[in-house]
Amino acid sequence: MKKILFYCFISVYTSSLFAQTETINGISFFYPGYLHERPITDQVTARVLLAMMTQFKTSAEADFGSNIYFSGLAHLSVRNYYNMNRRVERGRRTEKNSADYISLSAQLMSTPVAFYDDQCKCLDFEGEPVYRGEREKGDAMSGMIFGLSWGIQRYLFKRLTLDFNLGPAYSTYLKSPLLQTNVTFLVWLGKREENYW
Repeated sequence: MKKILFYCFISVYTSSLFAQTETINGISFFYPGYLHERPITDQVTARVLLAMMTQFKTSAEADFGSNIYFSGLAHLSVRNYYNMNRRVERGRRTEKNSADYISLSAQLMSTPVAFYDDQCKCLDFEGEPVYRGEREKGDAMSGMIFGLSWGIQRYLFKRLTLDFNLGPAYSTYLKSPLLQTNVTFLVWLGKREENYW
């Protein structure tokens, strides 16, 4: 009886290891930047995104002028891909971590250095003129966002991956909770294996 239980345990344990996360390096869109994801265990990864954030605003107070803000973004998350084995059992792909996940994340956003109005004048965050090489006055960092999210990541074709997540978060900049959602397209770098589409 002990041998039967031992073999059952071994078969369950080995079957849970047949889908594993992979290391991903790539270039992200929407937030243009570099992304690196590395496995911690078979189903858990650590993910870092260093990017530039662009925000567009239109204001009636400025005669409906449009403004463009630029700021840096550093995003760190730990992801648990919980359904990789089930996807393999159903004949679905798990390449490049194509699975559903639960994530715990922290995001750091820098203060916008400058923005441009629709007359192409360079202004600081308060609307004062900024000369070339001069940075905005104020704190170096504008705030952090901590969050928990559910998401899906799918390897589409060639080198393109789609990542979508949604969940509650807390902003130290706004000092309030919020609902955060992200959509990222990623073109991954490195050698493409032959069995990929």
